[in-house]
Amino acid sequence: MKRLVSLIISISILIALAISAFAAERITFSDVSPENWYYEAVMAMSGDKYALFNGTTKPVNNVGTFNPNSPISRIQLITVIVRYLYSGKAAALPSSTPWYSGYYSLALENGIISSKDFPLSSAFLNDAVTRQETAGLLINALKSKGESLPTYTLVDSSVTDFSTVSEKYADSVRQSYVTGIIGGKGTRFDPLSGLTRAEAAQVVYRLAEPSKRVLGERSFNISFEQGSEHPNCIPGDVIIIGEKRVTLAQSGIIDNVLIGTDGKYHDYITGTVIDNTAYAAGNISWYDNSVLIKDSLTGAVFSRVQWELLQNALYPKDDGIQIGETRNTWYLWTAGDSSSGYVWRWIGPEL
Repeated sequence: MKRLVSLIISISILIALAISAFAAERITFSDVSPENWYYEAVMAMSGDKYALFNGTTKPVNNVGTFNPNSPISRIQLITVIVRYLYSGKAAALPSSTPWYSGYYSLALENGIISSKDFPLSSAFLNDAVTRQETAGLLINALKSKGESLPTYTLVDSSVTDFSTVSEKYADSVRQSYVTGIIGGKGTRFDPLSGLTRAEAAQVVYRLAEPSKRVLGERSFNISFEQGSEHPNCIPGDVIIIGEKRVTLAQSGIIDNVLIGTDGKYHDYITGTVIDNTAYAAGNISWYDNSVLIKDSLTGAVFSRVQWELLQNALYPKDDGIQIGETRNTWYLWTAGDSSSGYVWRWIGPEL
């Protein structure tokens, strides 16, 4: 009898382990493959770490469907964001009718939405969320996370349909580009078009994982006050230093030569027209024989002598600094350890 009981217990344990192992197998989607641009985001957001997105059909042998190209509703996106930001409170929400009442309340209480822009209306909340509304939700989520958002200056011509963005979402759309959390479609933002489930997975992935944000999607320039933090610079960005405005990354520079408005190549330091040939980097010399050197990030070009003068006179040496800070007339590109030190980039005018 004891042997029988022992055998039954052993079999029960094996069955339990088998069920546990089966349940732990990763669910995949028949309509999401590694070749899809959204594969990484969908799998990450539906995986065990975040578990923010579910499939649209019950898995069979751990294979379900995701419907990546289907639209996502306003309340579905709000729910996903709330579950990410306030996972503990969201998990403790009681069942309710309608099902989203608790998530809506959490979003309202924490400033993710306003009742004016997102009224408690089933028809409204279950309709497809627009891209400009998505920008608003994401920026509010970033603020809720305590992330600092930079100031900016919009170059209207860079986003060709920016005039169609609702005024109440204009800042959110700008900051979405700046932070790299959601960008445009080519030169357009398409503010009134809907968001697909694949796109929703992508932007929430960027919300949760800052390293996945794409700063290159920023297609207009921004301005920063000296001493503020901001993302990586791109050509045309402006640093406000007191009453001065310094434009970064002179995009007209090819190698070490500046193309003037006359279409000719000029010595960047003296303004002297050299000729109409673009010389190789390092081969253009000043008349004092100091080789011109261009900073690879900002595009600033000075002679070797001038760079030494700038560095000796103004290079920041204080500790307690953060990446993205501007100090004096330098921009902190990266911070190393005690042995490698900090790497600053010049952003100021000539001496």
